[in-house]
Amino acid sequence: LGVAWAWQGRGLATDLVGHAMRRIAVVAEAVGVAYVIVQPLDSGLRGFYDRLGFRAFGPARRAQ
Repeated sequence: LGVAWAWQGRGLATDLVGHAMRRIAVVAEAVGVAYVIVQPLDSGLRGFYDRLGFRAFGPARRAQ
């Protein structure tokens, strides 16, 4: 998931994550989904995903 620099700051990444989560919810009804895992590339992106309700686990959690 990424948004070009020229388009950042307009809420597009939040919209893209929301769209992905809605699609995952539809698929989950048919096949089941236990987790949605993201891998932020830096602490700024980690904060973005934290604000959307994602939580760190495993080794990444200890690296905070």
